[in-house]
Amino acid sequence: MQNSDWLRARNCKPIKSPVTLT
Repeated sequence: MQNSDWLRARNCKPIKSPVTLT
């Protein structure tokens, strides 16, 4: 997953860590 992707999702809701989405 691209950084911008998980970064956008992070804005929508709190993300544990980018690794989880990767």
